[in-house]
Amino acid sequence: MWTDTLYWIVIGIIDILAILLNAILIYFALYRTPKMVRVYTTLIINLAFTDCCSAFLNFFVQQRMIPSGFTIGYISNGWCKLIGYRFCFLSHNLMAHFIVHSNYSLVLSFAYRYYILRKPEPRRKTLLIVLFFTYLPSFLQLALTYQALLPTLYSINVLMYVLEQFGVYSTAFFENFLMSGLVLIPFFSPFTSFFFFTPYKRILLGMILKKIDKRPAATSETGPGSFPI
Repeated sequence: MWTDTLYWIVIGIIDILAILLNAILIYFALYRTPKMVRVYTTLIINLAFTDCCSAFLNFFVQQRMIPSGFTIGYISNGWCKLIGYRFCFLSHNLMAHFIVHSNYSLVLSFAYRYYILRKPEPRRKTLLIVLFFTYLPSFLQLALTYQALLPTLYSINVLMYVLEQFGVYSTAFFENFLMSGLVLIPFFSPFTSFFFFTPYKRILLGMILKKIDKRPAATSETGPGSFPI
């Protein structure tokens, strides 16, 4: 259907932008971060890399979920079909894993900010250990049985899932959005750091202002006394 094609074109563009934005965020974290907040970049890189993987896998799989009674059907529309549907399902499972870990990472980022308000900043090694233990729950949730509950992570997806599951309202858009809609978060996530993390905000503003300053100034051609306008 043309609606499916249009939907996946739009989602594909969002996925590509999400990958690029998170890649830029990783670059900023590695090479443009002031020394005083270097420890915090460990969390930024962890979240940006996770979101980057989620967006790539969503683009690669393009999963459509069709609730039917107490079962769920999966239709893969992405490039993974060239390898095989079993590989598509494994990739879908891995994407769900990254989405879950991304949510845990967000919680950890907020907890870190609260922690440093009251106590000294922890060492990078300590933060890596905490990240490892944060990763364990999402690693264990790779089990396929968790996939049916995954849409309940976000309110919009919950509503769509309930409407589909109980036969209240069913549409191809809902079936496509149930899984791919979760990957909108990696698209918006980098903007949090770009706009609310002052060092990165200054870098972006500096880059934009530098490009504006490089534009050739218009000049008057009225004579030797011409001046820029």
